[in-house]
Amino acid sequence: MLRTGALALAFEVILLIAMALLGIGSVSPIYLGGWGVLFWIVILPFGFVLPLVLLLMAEFRNRELIRNASVVGAALVLFGGILLRLFEVFGGQAYYVPY
Repeated sequence: MLRTGALALAFEVILLIAMALLGIGSVSPIYLGGWGVLFWIVILPFGFVLPLVLLLMAEFRNRELIRNASVVGAALVLFGGILLRLFEVFGGQAYYVPY
């Protein structure tokens, strides 16, 4: 169960970075402006990377050694997911892109 969650989270991180770097034409301004600080400093490390590390540690080590790693990792995934959705909605409305 933990391995599936860790693999899904790793795949989500890969897709998220690809979306940020391979945007249509160039990198979207929401990844570089004020909302970008929220993404690069809060959402990416605490919502994706740290939970991935915790889930992998809980999976590949003795579960008694890291007793609550999977619980903390799951809570951080929820926190990062909510912040990512807020980032997409409010960050997208903050910038005007002329057509």
